[in-house]
Amino acid sequence: SGACTGASTCILSMTAARSATATFTTGDTTPPVVTFSAGSPVGFSSGTIIWSANEPATFQCQLDGGALFPCSSNGTWSYSNLPFGPHAFLVSATDAANNVGTATFNWTIQ
Repeated sequence: SGACTGASTCILSMTAARSATATFTTGDTTPPVVTFSAGSPVGFSSGTIIWSANEPATFQCQLDGGALFPCSSNGTWSYSNLPFGPHAFLVSATDAANNVGTATFNWTIQ
């Protein structure tokens, strides 16, 4: 008998003259790579951040350490009226095998 958790780990138990349990990993264990292809120019309080992943993924985003929120599957996020100072925009990408990759875009509004 056996059981799989997620898309990549399975536990197999066999009963014969002796019992044995083996754990093995199958499938995709590589997280997606998030790349920022363009972003807002430094110094502006409104703009658009653009990103992509190297494989199909769902995205969650975070601004300045706040709560994660679902963000666009087309890889864009527009902002306006942000205050002066440094900002950080994190993108978390989750692929079909539940591997997670993140990247952060940093900029300063002056």
